[in-house]
Amino acid sequence: MEEVTLVGIDLGKHSFHLHAQDQKGKEVFRRKVTRRQLVVSAATWNSMKTDGLKFTLMKR
Repeated sequence: MEEVTLVGIDLGKHSFHLHAQDQKGKEVFRRKVTRRQLVVSAATWNSMKTDGLKFTLMKR
């Protein structure tokens, strides 16, 4: 599997859309996930450098 260098997350009320790209800009994956699935998915990603922004997922 290609190495993911960029992940975009479209935030919604009940679900999130994820889009990941490799260094060349080629799509690695695109999927729709729930809040719980997002936390599980993000835990499996290799550590990535952020763009100076920090986001915290909070339980409701």
